[in-house]
Amino acid sequence: MQQMTVILDEEKVRNSNEIFPYEEMLNAIDKMCDEAGLEKKSKNTFVPKKGEDSLGVLLCALSYFKDNADWALKYMKEWTIIDDNGEPEDVIAVLKESSPEVFYGLD
Repeated sequence: MQQMTVILDEEKVRNSNEIFPYEEMLNAIDKMCDEAGLEKKSKNTFVPKKGEDSLGVLLCALSYFKDNADWALKYMKEWTIIDDNGEPEDVIAVLKESSPEVFYGLD
């Protein structure tokens, strides 16, 4: 089963001057994933909702985060997609290679 894991760097968020507290950021990620067709499996892991196209939902979530949630990218410690074979893909590394402009100014 395909799944996506999103882990924020809690220490980095808590030591920043962000307007939103860590817990609100987690809630926002939960909401974005839900809107993209993912359901929460565990604290940081999301899976496609039943009846949803797995790959399509994951791509939708990737696109949404990349285009609308730069605050999340700034504080992501880990963002992984695991395919049906159990192979993990480091989304942050892929995006830094394919779309480095997404990360400009986020440090």
